[in-house]
Amino acid sequence: MHTLLQDVRYAGRMLLRRPGFALVAVLTIALGVGANTALFTAVNALVLRPLPVREPDRLVGVQALGAFGGGGESRPFALSFPHFEALRERGRAVAELAARADAQLSFGDEEYAEEVLAAFVSGDYFRVLGIRPALGRLLAPSDDRRGAATAGVVLSDRLWRRRFGADPSIVGRTVRLNGRPATVVGVAPASFTGTGIDRAPGLWAPLALRERVVPNSRLYSLMWFGLEAIGRLRPGISIERAQAELSAGLRQVGEALGGPLEYTNAELHPLSRIPTSRQGSFLRFFTMLAVATSLVLLIAGVNVAGMLLARAAGRQREVVIRAAIGAGRARIVRQLLTEGVLLFLLGGAGGVLLAVWLTDLLLAFRWPVPVTLDLAPDGRVLGFALLLSLVTGLGFSLIPALRASRPELVPARDGGRSGRRPSAWLRHGFVVGQVAMSLLLLVAAGLFLRALQHALSIDPGFDPDDVWVASIDLQRQRYDEPRGRQLYDRILERVRQVPGVRSASFSVGVPLGPGEEALRVRPAGAGEDEGELIHANVVGGEYFRTMGIPVLRGRTFATADREDAPHAAIVNQTMAEHFWPGQDPIGKRFVQAYSAFQIISGQADGAEAAEFLVVGVVPDGKYSSLREEPEPFIFVAREQNYRSKLVLAVRTEDDAGATVRAVRDAVHALDPALPLLDLTPLTDLIGDDLLTQRIGAVLTTLFGLLGLLLAAVGIYGVMAYSVGQRTREIGIRMALGAESGSVLRMILRQGLTLALLGVAIGLAAAFALTRFVSSLLYGVSATDPLTFAGVALILAAVALLASHIPARRAAGVNPMEALRAE
Repeated sequence: MHTLLQDVRYAGRMLLRRPGFALVAVLTIALGVGANTALFTAVNALVLRPLPVREPDRLVGVQALGAFGGGGESRPFALSFPHFEALRERGRAVAELAARADAQLSFGDEEYAEEVLAAFVSGDYFRVLGIRPALGRLLAPSDDRRGAATAGVVLSDRLWRRRFGADPSIVGRTVRLNGRPATVVGVAPASFTGTGIDRAPGLWAPLALRERVVPNSRLYSLMWFGLEAIGRLRPGISIERAQAELSAGLRQVGEALGGPLEYTNAELHPLSRIPTSRQGSFLRFFTMLAVATSLVLLIAGVNVAGMLLARAAGRQREVVIRAAIGAGRARIVRQLLTEGVLLFLLGGAGGVLLAVWLTDLLLAFRWPVPVTLDLAPDGRVLGFALLLSLVTGLGFSLIPALRASRPELVPARDGGRSGRRPSAWLRHGFVVGQVAMSLLLLVAAGLFLRALQHALSIDPGFDPDDVWVASIDLQRQRYDEPRGRQLYDRILERVRQVPGVRSASFSVGVPLGPGEEALRVRPAGAGEDEGELIHANVVGGEYFRTMGIPVLRGRTFATADREDAPHAAIVNQTMAEHFWPGQDPIGKRFVQAYSAFQIISGQADGAEAAEFLVVGVVPDGKYSSLREEPEPFIFVAREQNYRSKLVLAVRTEDDAGATVRAVRDAVHALDPALPLLDLTPLTDLIGDDLLTQRIGAVLTTLFGLLGLLLAAVGIYGVMAYSVGQRTREIGIRMALGAESGSVLRMILRQGLTLALLGVAIGLAAAFALTRFVSSLLYGVSATDPLTFAGVALILAAVALLASHIPARRAAGVNPMEALRAE
């Protein structure tokens, strides 16, 4: 230990003697370690850090597999409440089973209402998870009784602090859920925000309350499949055994209770913050980032190894003296390794600070849903950074240490200069590797940028600028259809009078947002088949003007399209060509049919098939995703198809801020019990649709630029060292008549040769590896020639620039001073 401390002190003194060298090396290492630590921080928060529950390793998510009517391919389904209750009674391997079903609610008190996400949970939900309250109590089985006289709710810590200022007297206060009274019985701990990253509830309520609070909840129906189940395994029971027993029980329950869905199996998986349906995409995305950050670390490590190798060549005299007075080679290697590892540890400390900044950058993205993720570094993250710094320090310091520990004694007596350059090939190999890895990173960045550019250039078929949208659900406030129609008309009247509002309209959904419906339709007179399932939207008369969608033929919806008038429809071009190829669609008719499933599930409500008259044609657009191909689409009139939940779309003038506030106030003045509108720019929906491309483009560009910077530093360092070593040779050349221009070209040619060799290797690797990210790219080939050629030219230009400064220094060598120095 004493010898190790002595080596550390000596290493520190040696680094302080060359502060410039130490600073550049530490910053270089910090870039590599910081990128990897930031990625590990995200993985740690998502996967490795246990959920804040009791014995999280025994918790499992339960998913059912089944098919309707026993036909078709079996696929995942949520459970119905009767099936869940029967399955809970039969559980053996799963000691406890709890359920959850989410819903957006109007939450308020005497002052105002807002929209929150409520998790309706079974009475034993918190007991299964093992959560303790921060205030009051949590829900118990006695709260979850059908027809209970009182209803208790548990607030999240976030909602309690934001809405009620962390008032400790909140327990016992009455709040309103969709206009129904409920009593706050407790507050959940701040550490518990649910079991996923994308669905942090504002409150938890008993499952039995859902039937009274959520309109048309149909909780106790065999036709409603909306429960997500979690279970706690009995001690010593494996997931495989529990899954087999639960599958058998699920099939027995399904046979006993019946219903349209025939369950086949149950799937159990460890409870995770990442939803099961998204784990595959998460894995692909994080694998890509892991490759990118590993390349950054390799480039940084190779860069520092080259610096250590160059520095070791200047310490030959010191090493010779240490060997001459009795130091063995192992002792010298250990000292040099200590210096290298100390550099990497200092760089690792800086990398942790950089990782904090990078994780803040990750959270700065506007996510489509609120993401609750604690990215603060903990002991596991710090341990990872320490281990990574130690391993890379030992790995990248070993070759320079071994090389420096084999000095030439005779040349060292003459000032430590040697006529040969035994490590030149090694330094050149480092540069070639850096350039190749930098090219890989830059190609990935270029592909993501090209894909993002392509996606942004797509015409969505509407004009999202200056359009704001917000959803309103009148059924939550117990509006019947006549009162709902009246209020929606009054809202439109008030909003259109707000200064700065150019137009406004209601619809069930908006492009690239939720809320679309689907109609099963067939052309009139085409027989009695079930028809085709076509996506549709219920819109008001000014919808097309508000969205900036031109009407190509016919007309838009008018006041004459009332409830008692023939049903009117507007179709897009693909729909018109699909049903009536080569014909004029105006005046054509199609019939809405109902499938067997719609009748069984109650979606059709036994209604007779409706006939629609086509009154207009609009261009094709993007409805669900910018990446979708043109598909048939139908618009039907809002006035003829009442819906309690609609989206208000408002097109504003330039001063949107004041206009949006005025719109909120106008709606709130009509019914203070309605949740305050959360108006969102329509352009944000496009940004949400391109989230993967944006994150990939930003992160890969950042890592690519880091790799390019490190490669440039590496080329400059090698060329500067080479010029320093060849000063005598250059002086002799110039003394014999060589011009400065020829010397300049010689050094540039050397740097460019190394860069081009690295580019060639990098291009070959990129052609082989970029196919693995092709699924994350849209509209761009994984071997896009423009990207490959552009990146190669950029690297060649950077190599020339990095070599130019040493080359100019070499061209300016004074022959007499160079020879005199020798």
